[in-house]
Amino acid sequence: MKRTLVLILLLAVGLIACGQSPTHYATTATLAWDAPAGKTGGVPFAAGDVVEYELARWTAPVDNRAAPDEIVGVTAALSLGVTVPAGEAAHVYGVRTRLTTDGGVTVLYSDYIYSDVGGSPAPWVLRRPSTATPLPPLMLRIR
Repeated sequence: MKRTLVLILLLAVGLIACGQSPTHYATTATLAWDAPAGKTGGVPFAAGDVVEYELARWTAPVDNRAAPDEIVGVTAALSLGVTVPAGEAAHVYGVRTRLTTDGGVTVLYSDYIYSDVGGSPAPWVLRRPSTATPLPPLMLRIR
């Protein structure tokens, strides 16, 4: 019984450790992604379609992926520079395709892809390097 409990605990710790995304430390970063091939069902984009990308940020861990903390920017390019917010929190980034079609009448969005789930080359989060210095030791004395 005890052996089974220990094995279950070790397995749980291993799964939790494997599930954590590596943290990259930076004050700024350029995030990049690959263009989608077209619309669902293998339909190519039409000549008048406007394809843009919406980059969003969440504070990690993400509680609600449907509601980003902030839309960082919208671009037609396949990359966007970001400034990592100050503080001790790590941040997850997500990008989705925004398609304006039908002569500007219809705006459609894809699902987000996330840095901490499908990030490349492996899942990741971004955090600004710490700038808070430690306090000095208390009371220097002789023994």
